Amino acid sequence: MEENVTCTTLDNNSENEIPISTQEYNNILNIQNTILEMIASHEKASDIFTRLCLMAEALLENSVASIMIKDKTTGLISVLCAPSIPEAGKNAIKNLKPGPKGGSCGNAVFYGKAQYVRDTFTDKRWEDIRQVAYDFNLRSCWSMPVRDKDKEAIGTFALSSFEHRLPVPFHKKLLEMSASIVSIVLRNQEDEQRIKLFSTSMQNATEGMMITDVNNNILEVNKAFEKIYGFKEKDLIGQNPRILAAGKNSKEYYTDMWRNLERESKWSGEIVNKSV
Repeated sequence: MEENVTCTTLDNNSENEIPISTQEYNNILNIQNTILEMIASHEKASDIFTRLCLMAEALLENSVASIMIKDKTTGLISVLCAPSIPEAGKNAIKNLKPGPKGGSCGNAVFYGKAQYVRDTFTDKRWEDIRQVAYDFNLRSCWSMPVRDKDKEAIGTFALSSFEHRLPVPFHKKLLEMSASIVSIVLRNQEDEQRIKLFSTSMQNATEGMMITDVNNNILEVNKAFEKIYGFKEKDLIGQNPRILAAGKNSKEYYTDMWRNLERESKWSGEIVNKSV
């Protein structure tokens, strides 16, 4: 006998809880686990998005999934990933302006709320891009906002169908989970880009630089550090910086340094170290 778990709908209507089957819930967990493994393995964002779209499509017959992102400069949205949509379809909605007549995704970004359109041929929300619905036989489209760290809508995850229909609670949960994953991957991508930029700047610096963890174990040194001190990075990783001490600074000097670091998270001074 199949068991049921309960989940509230995503349209803020909490008067009734609608059951989602255990199998449906497991399908969502399967997507989460698959994508988390890809993130942990540092796979490319484009590959993660492609897998996410294909797995979501598999849970809604006769549909295609897409991810759209807003350009920070123009404010217009375009397709970032849609593995099952032909290039002509992606180009047809390129540089779409968010607004009340800009389709499901245009509305989702404009209002920052989920949009469930049953009939794209007649719904006013599709007025500006009605021809796209006709040309590619997109009869319904459900779109969920993708948000940045400030909770602002910066894009969408959508499921478009070749038949007129509305989502059941399972599909709404699927859309919510998928949009959340896209948000996480995009934020990780930004963090990785910042780290890469910092690492490049550090390695190209003319001053010797060292990075330690919270336990004061050396994590990384730059090329200038190796040149100045004569130590190779591989010989320093995991070591405590005290191995470089020349013994010319007193114990009290270091105590005062750490006290300032703990209190103000910064310290300025001079430490005399030695080279090999």
